[in-house]
Amino acid sequence: MKIRKKCSLAAAVLALTAVCMAGCGGEKNGDGAAETWGPQIEGLEWGMSSEDAGQLYSLTQTDLSGAMTFYSLEGPVEIYGCEMTAELVFEEGYGLVRVYGQADAADIEQLAADITDSVGEKPSGYQINERVAWSSAPAGEEYTPEQLREVYGPKINESVDLDDMIQVTLASPLVQNTLYLSDSARPGWLEIDAVNRVHLEKSVAPVSR
Repeated sequence: MKIRKKCSLAAAVLALTAVCMAGCGGEKNGDGAAETWGPQIEGLEWGMSSEDAGQLYSLTQTDLSGAMTFYSLEGPVEIYGCEMTAELVFEEGYGLVRVYGQADAADIEQLAADITDSVGEKPSGYQINERVAWSSAPAGEEYTPEQLREVYGPKINESVDLDDMIQVTLASPLVQNTLYLSDSARPGWLEIDAVNRVHLEKSVAPVSR
């Protein structure tokens, strides 16, 4: 797999990429939201098992926290066109739910521009803890309260308000990208969080895809 040494810097390259994505169906945007908001590492898919991912990359377990198991990837990989060290998070019963990447601080500005270009959305702009985020469509665009009530109702703990849980779940994005900026404690740290998407895809059939 060919990896660029740094984030793309030339405007001409970005322009060519945009043309190819529009006219040729770029790889990341190929089928729309499903790939646009994917793990962004070649060959990986949300919900896949660590065993399947281990067939593609050399993985080393780095942590275990509750149902979450963390693995580092050997060597750098390309995420949104930028060379990064990466970590994968697998949740028991759900598979791959998060991807973490660490970019060089010098690449943050270009990385932010490349993410915006790829997902077709401007960042939310919030600067809490010096970070910015890009959010996919909310779950409510693909799932209904009735679907969630049917699936989660029998399983929910009595101490949890089911209506509130459904409302929060449907209002939350299926996938969210968060990038920590130069002034943060973790400059260049990227989190691609698909917990909401994977949980729903494994439990509920969407109204439409």
